[in-house]
Amino acid sequence: MMRFATIALFAACVALACTEPASAQFESTFPDTPPERGQTLLDWADPPILKHTIPESQRSDTSTCGSTSEYDLDQTAVACWPVLRAAQLFLVADYATQEPTGNTLENKRNAITLADEAIAFIGKPEWPLEEYLLIKSLELKLNAQINLENWQPARETGEQLIVTLKNDLYRFDEFRLSFAYHKLGEVLLQLDEWDRARALLEEARLNLKGFDGEKNAMRFSDQSEDMVIRAINRGELHYAEEMARRYFDFASTIDSRRAFGFETHIDLLLYLAARKGDRNEALDLLDQRFAQQSSYSPCRTWQFDFPRMLGALVEDADIANTLIDGGCTKDQLDTQPSQPIQGSRGKTLPPLGG
Repeated sequence: MMRFATIALFAACVALACTEPASAQFESTFPDTPPERGQTLLDWADPPILKHTIPESQRSDTSTCGSTSEYDLDQTAVACWPVLRAAQLFLVADYATQEPTGNTLENKRNAITLADEAIAFIGKPEWPLEEYLLIKSLELKLNAQINLENWQPARETGEQLIVTLKNDLYRFDEFRLSFAYHKLGEVLLQLDEWDRARALLEEARLNLKGFDGEKNAMRFSDQSEDMVIRAINRGELHYAEEMARRYFDFASTIDSRRAFGFETHIDLLLYLAARKGDRNEALDLLDQRFAQQSSYSPCRTWQFDFPRMLGALVEDADIANTLIDGGCTKDQLDTQPSQPIQGSRGKTLPPLGG
């Protein structure tokens, strides 16, 4: 069964049985057989919500439109025309972006067109669930534009998404906002809009002070990491160190810091300490690094190839002994200083010398 109120997680509900209670009008049972060759996912699923309508004579009745919870989306849409039509338009766009048949890129373009229809229909939301569906439509559009590498349109969508999320008609969702900041930050870096990306990082940092700050750090840490790496590659080492240190200091106060980029920022600070030749700072960071990996493999590589970010500092006897005590082998102390330091997802740091 797929409950319509889980529209925000539709892709997951296609694969899994969603167990929340559903409004009978929109309760869907997926066919026992897979789609036929060439059959679209939408035609195969045939969601009942798309067949529901409200007579024109009743569409002006908005007495049931005021719910502020996405879990009431199906019940609200039964009788509230603005929410029903927005939900139908979004759902069609959502199916389009997941469509496995045909040309994947063309499906993404089609999804953007369909999302635009939902966005245009909603306009300026009057009801909380309209705003929720506007947010979902903007998120869908932004993700499709990023997948297509349409960076300038993605910038505009990302800015619109953040403005919409900051409205309080639906509910202020810090966690969703932190995702939007990270997405827009990625787009700005692709466009090389460095000053705006720096300003956006500071906007996003405010979420760390919110009621859900530790959870928001999940996405902020990625955004911070992206900015530190870009700053290093731009040669702005002072800014890179300041940003890495600010997040590291915050993450040091979180018990579950391993989930929030704590370890990556240690390695970035180690790299910056190596650039300065600061052995004392490197030793302090190494002590903290190894204290965090007692349950992990020795000399574990987290984001970047460790201990290569230490460069020539591995020749210092105290640092070498600390690395050996931490589980590194002597072979791992050959840091190849003339080679770029490779990270995950294609990220690199400049060579440390040689």
